Amino acid sequence: MKTDRVFVLLLVVLLPLSGCFDGTTTGEVEAQDEVSENTNPVNPSEGMPSTVQQRIWYSSGGTYSNYWDDNGVAEQNDATACKDWGPTYDQDSGEYLGEICRETGYRDAPEQWNGSECTDAGGQIIWPENANSSTYNFRRAPSCSPIELATINTSSGEALLIYHMKGVSMETTCDGVSYTTSSNYYGLPGNAYGGEFAIVSGSSLNCTHVLRYSMGYSSYDAQTIWSLVYALQDVIVV
Repeated sequence: MKTDRVFVLLLVVLLPLSGCFDGTTTGEVEAQDEVSENTNPVNPSEGMPSTVQQRIWYSSGGTYSNYWDDNGVAEQNDATACKDWGPTYDQDSGEYLGEICRETGYRDAPEQWNGSECTDAGGQIIWPENANSSTYNFRRAPSCSPIELATINTSSGEALLIYHMKGVSMETTCDGVSYTTSSNYYGLPGNAYGGEFAIVSGSSLNCTHVLRYSMGYSSYDAQTIWSLVYALQDVIVV
């Protein structure tokens, strides 16, 4: 066989194989197409793609007592307040009859107040500085410290998005610095700042977000609902 014919034959055999050596595979092309479909350029002029994330919504909530009370005692200067509750027994049989008020009048000592509703919920009884003054003399009920409900932890690079918050306040602490936000700020929809959600400050830091509520004193009990709907969004810290 002549040399030119051998050359032509080799050329015919090698040409179909040349596509296998161009460094491109079908899988890579499909992967590139998939990325292009799921990215959205933040700044098209700079060509900076940002992958669109699917957010997962979280919900927390429950009920709590708005107030704590002490056997219906008015808040202040109640002359009929019970100062001493105790067991009573039948004088003849000695049978236990229950707890009754054994003395009434102005309260003049902290132990005469029953703050178990506050402490059982996780709060602490707080007396004002003038509680033992001659004019105050423990007649007025103490206050109850804010009660913790839940804690959300976020790391640097996570943004906390609040869609709804009602019946609680949130104390955010980042790098030892704290601030408190009331539920009125995040009263979505219709919050003071508008929009679908509100972004909590501190997404570039490690933060804790503590949800609390306050229980006031009253002569009656009342229940309320607290609720929170939020999502966590990954962000790039620059």
